[in-house]
Amino acid sequence: MTQETPHIPSPQSESVSVAARSPQLSRRVKWGLIGLVVVTVAALWGAWHWPDNTLMHFGLVTQVVPVVYLFLMWWGVDTSSAESDVI
Repeated sequence: MTQETPHIPSPQSESVSVAARSPQLSRRVKWGLIGLVVVTVAALWGAWHWPDNTLMHFGLVTQVVPVVYLFLMWWGVDTSSAESDVI
């Protein structure tokens, strides 16, 4: 009676599966970072363009920009929608 050892994936097969997903992940990360830069530049441009509009600054800086940052960061690193994960 021999005992079978469980199948342990080799590091090479792990790296292939990660490499197969990396173009999709890097594209999402790239677009997420571009979105963060655009939001930041737009908020700074608005603050410099309209320096006396404090209500707009409050709305953008403390309300909208942090929520957009969180969404873009989550979207950029979210791997649940990657098609290669579906079996």
